[in-house]
Amino acid sequence: MQSVAFSGSGDETIYRDDGGGAYQGAQWYDTNMNGTIDSSAPKYSNGTIDDQLLGPPPAGTVYEHDYPVAYARSTTTSPDYVTATPSFVFNGTAGPGWEIEGSDSGDGLTFPATAVGAGGAGLSAAITSTQALPTTITSTTMAIDWKLSTDGGKAWQDLGASKNHLYVTGADTNALALVNTYETVVDLGCTAANGQTPPAQPEVLPASLPQVQAITNRIWGAFTGRKVYRVEDPSNPMTYWGKHAGPGSTATDLFSTLGLLTNGDGRCNAWADFLDDVLQVQGVQAHEVDVVIVPSTINLPNDTAPTNATGRVGIVMDVNKPAQGNPTPWRYFPNHALVRIDGITGLYDPSYGTNKLGANADQQWQDAAISGFCNEYTVLFGGVTSLAVGSAYMTKVSGQNNVDIGQ
Repeated sequence: MQSVAFSGSGDETIYRDDGGGAYQGAQWYDTNMNGTIDSSAPKYSNGTIDDQLLGPPPAGTVYEHDYPVAYARSTTTSPDYVTATPSFVFNGTAGPGWEIEGSDSGDGLTFPATAVGAGGAGLSAAITSTQALPTTITSTTMAIDWKLSTDGGKAWQDLGASKNHLYVTGADTNALALVNTYETVVDLGCTAANGQTPPAQPEVLPASLPQVQAITNRIWGAFTGRKVYRVEDPSNPMTYWGKHAGPGSTATDLFSTLGLLTNGDGRCNAWADFLDDVLQVQGVQAHEVDVVIVPSTINLPNDTAPTNATGRVGIVMDVNKPAQGNPTPWRYFPNHALVRIDGITGLYDPSYGTNKLGANADQQWQDAAISGFCNEYTVLFGGVTSLAVGSAYMTKVSGQNNVDIGQ
């Protein structure tokens, strides 16, 4: 078997984490048909082998590769099926009894015997699975054994196997059209919530709250240890305010899911955007909210500006906590980004892996997260502008409301 392309009802596009575009074309491509993807490109934690990392192939050729496959989950009224198009090289013409069939014993998908036709430089058949995709969120390896018959199904010979990572998302196709389906976004959510039943689409609350809570708890568990990984780098966790958070970074670098996944680093808006995307791909509605200081509640004593100060930025909150992949990040901020989840009363802070639940969550978050308040200044050292704080400091008083948190 040289290649297998997957399509069908509910199939979804997965985008590369680095902004390199969508995975397109046959998801399994084994040029020399030895049953193994022979490539110098690194193998990701989910099995992806991305030939695009090798640059353009020679004219008229295709590098071997193994791309992920994603579908929206089935519903009782609208089942989704996998359509696979296996192709193999054959310098001849298929006879009237030539058929291909496939089976994935691990996931229970079977691809019934289907007549072979000419396709590209060889022979192929588009075969739709007999079984519908699951109604639950799924992350699994889809390993399909392919067979060929040249006598109408009386005898079969092995064509080899294709192996791709299969994701089945909790969101339906309409909801997925509004979300960033980057590879790590899909992988983290499907893997964490594997086996969970998604809420109805569109989400109906409070009826869907048990499903929303169960999926949220699974996904949030991936953030609380403050070690969140990309599929292409399972050894180094992404960071908050790390090496790419400097003044030379762009807004996309600092504040978006794409920037976080491309650089492995981002600020609070990027982490909030990322959590929001992960949840929404699984059918859970969430949104980013801003935290801003209420200046009238801050009473700073007389302040002494730092050496080489060039200007006062304003009052900042001191968040002196370990963060994602970074135990000692920059700690002074004029604002912050959190996430609220529809149906759940509370706040989620993905930058630091902490959350507060219940009617008093807003006050609990600021009491736990903020140590105090001070003035921030721009300073100039050796021709480089950076930030520093003044001498005046007001310790955060528990129970006192000093910030406004969006709804």
